[in-house]
Amino acid sequence: MGKLLEAVEGIALNEVSFSTPLFDKSVLPTGAISTIEAMQAIGETFKEEISGTKPSAVTAECVRIAMLKSPLYAESDLSAQIQDFFSIARLMSVNDVFAVEPPNRMGDSSEPVFFKVTSIERSNEVVNSFLVSTTESALYQVSSICGPVPSLLPKRYIPEPLRDVAERLHSLMLAHASVSPNRTLSVLVSGMPGSGKKLMLSYLASIGSLNVVDADCLDLWSEMAGPSEAKIKAAFHRAATYKQFCIMVLSNVDVVGLDSITGDVDCRVCACVQQCVDECDARAVVFTCERRYAATLSPSLRSLFLYEIDVPNLEERHRMEVFINELPTPNCVDLHSIARHTSGFVLAELHTVIADALYRQHATNSEVLSTEHVEWAIDVRNKSFADSVGAPKIPNVSWEDVGGLADVKAIITESLEMNLRGGKGLKRSGVILFGPPGCGKTLIAKAVASQFKVTFLSVKGPELLNKYVGQSESNVRKVFERARLASPCVVFFDELDSLAPRRGRSGDSAGVADRIVSQLLSELDSLGDSKIFVLGATNRPDLLDASLLTPGRNSREAKQCSGWMSGADLYALISRATMHAIRARVEQIESGLPQSEQCRVIITNQDLFAALSEV
Repeated sequence: MGKLLEAVEGIALNEVSFSTPLFDKSVLPTGAISTIEAMQAIGETFKEEISGTKPSAVTAECVRIAMLKSPLYAESDLSAQIQDFFSIARLMSVNDVFAVEPPNRMGDSSEPVFFKVTSIERSNEVVNSFLVSTTESALYQVSSICGPVPSLLPKRYIPEPLRDVAERLHSLMLAHASVSPNRTLSVLVSGMPGSGKKLMLSYLASIGSLNVVDADCLDLWSEMAGPSEAKIKAAFHRAATYKQFCIMVLSNVDVVGLDSITGDVDCRVCACVQQCVDECDARAVVFTCERRYAATLSPSLRSLFLYEIDVPNLEERHRMEVFINELPTPNCVDLHSIARHTSGFVLAELHTVIADALYRQHATNSEVLSTEHVEWAIDVRNKSFADSVGAPKIPNVSWEDVGGLADVKAIITESLEMNLRGGKGLKRSGVILFGPPGCGKTLIAKAVASQFKVTFLSVKGPELLNKYVGQSESNVRKVFERARLASPCVVFFDELDSLAPRRGRSGDSAGVADRIVSQLLSELDSLGDSKIFVLGATNRPDLLDASLLTPGRNSREAKQCSGWMSGADLYALISRATMHAIRARVEQIESGLPQSEQCRVIITNQDLFAALSEV
């Protein structure tokens, strides 16, 4: 073998020179030879060696195999497939694992079924490997067994944050197994909806050669504790089939034992889950829930978890890697622009954008996928997500539709740009617009949402007020929860003076207004690094609580309408002038005057002065 490597190295240098034989039956020519001559000589040598040597493997007489249990496939009769697999002699050893493709029914792509060699018999032979074939060996299939399954990596690209979480969980599983081998590891994994928790767990299973047995707690929930306990025990009994070669996954754990009327958690159901976890033989029990519910879990549920791990959001470079690995033609797409426009998207939404972009490509009969196709898919997602969170449909309003107010436009544009793309030290929470009614405050808010192409949540202050204690503060929290889901997002509070009046002057004995202001200030302070921009509007800035105008919350004030006539007044003036012109034209037609310009209506100064006298 050493001489063979020497020959290969000589071939790599395009010259070889040997003075000693390379093999017993042939020698390379002495002196310098070309690469082609060396390869021909080596090929002839191997041909002679293979043809002159008989295989040393011994054929097995009796072989027993067992199907490896897995939730990916059901136990079925695969005798024909096994016979076809061993129609060619296979070199097998005890404990070897091989895969058999199941029959393809209805065009579905099925997962391979794994079998393990449990025993091989051959009289008077002491060797480790045997040739197994259907013509010379007797094959027996015994009962299914549990065991590690070969790694099957997920078919989709796994971003770096998900790989890091999976590797961290794998390290915890190994450490826990060495320290506490008789106790099952229980972990809570939280994240945004669609953040890739299931994909991460499938990658974790592939790392450890484990099965994944999952159960949705929504299916295990029942109004009575007895049926819930029975369903939970049945789910863990299904996981016990695979013993320590599986991971038990319970999704939506926030509904375990939840009372639909009182909202309390039944301790009896939690005790049942704790007992099942203690008796479970699985390598780990992973509980999953949405990030917004993780902080509100009851203490009885939280006591079940040894560790709590959060799946992080995807950064710009991670989103770019997803597009590079998932798009068929990433070189034809402006990846930097697409990654910036998908800020706040979770992994499932990125996959949806890619699928919609491919659909758009085929619909337009384009040869390659371009940036326009992906941008169209992003707009579709933004519109559908705005509908799901209750965001209003904003008309296409541009800055040109807002007459004047250049200083106000500059303040809002600068603040929003710094909030979405600026550094942490330059971010501002929001801007407050104030001016008389009809001066264009709401129109500016619509223009902001349209021009920056971000989700727009419009909230009127009185809509959040509720007569029940604590409900108004809860409504404020829900608004910001919707904004975090829709990030990047602009939250527009109209009639802000009714929502955040000066504290201590409301006059209500329960102090509802004071608590709402405190809740609003708390939410503004907790925005942090989130890409949420708050835009407020009021025509009574003297009624606002002074805390709203402190730096870091609403640090800029945009004053509007310094003249005596507001934008709404101008709109009413033009409408009245138009009606004057229409009535005058109708009178001309009825009087029989010549219609030279196809009944065209022209607004003159006379119409404007007539309308001005009526305002």
